[in-house]
Amino acid sequence: MAADATTGIIICYKKVAHTELRNATSMTEDEELKKILAEKLRRMKEVSEAKMRKMGAQDKPIELTDATFKGTIEDSSLAVVDCWASWCAPCQMIAPVI
Repeated sequence: MAADATTGIIICYKKVAHTELRNATSMTEDEELKKILAEKLRRMKEVSEAKMRKMGAQDKPIELTDATFKGTIEDSSLAVVDCWASWCAPCQMIAPVI
């Protein structure tokens, strides 16, 4: 009986040690994954910002007038134009959303 009790204790110890090792490994893998994802996100942002600079993209709205409209549209590869008037009821309704 003494041998069986000792064997049971050793097996129990091995299971606990294995579980602790697995938990420690999981924690290390999680930390490593977080680092990898953070680095990938940083690279993606750099590439995106470089593309935006290359395209000459604006990071803020510009005001167009009759005189500047045609030239701005022709010079831009992509432009979003928000036509708005202070007297326009639908414009006033959508203004807080935009």
